[in-house]
Order: sequence, then structure tokens, then C-alpha cells
Amino acid sequence: MLPGNEALFSLETASDYVKDEKACFYGFKCFAIGYEFSPSPDEGIIQLEKEMANLGGACAAA
Repeated sequence: MLPGNEALFSLETASDYVKDEKACFYGFKCFAIGYEFSPSPDEGIIQLEKEMANLGGACAAA
């Protein structure tokens, strides 16, 4: 489960200083499945609290 409204993926490679053919290959696979729900009035404030906790954690980690 990903909190928030976006997911970021960063694919990075290094220079080919080894000249190993097998080291040149890499792969990445991602499945994103979205669900929509209508929160009740009580769940809205709980969701806001989760979003603020996620934002605070991201700021503290930076």
C-alpha cells in the first residue's frame, strides 16, 4: 500500500567498466492497481492524519 497520490521509480545504471555482457542486462516490472472508496466523515480525518504522518516521516528522513 502506498500512501499519497504518486509513486516514483528511479532506474539507474553505472558505467560499463567491467565489460561483462551479463552485467549489461537488467529488468524492472511494476503492477499498479488502484482502488476507489468513499470514506465516511469519520474516516476522512483519519486519512488526513495518515497523510500528515507520512509527510512528516518523509521530511524527517530527508
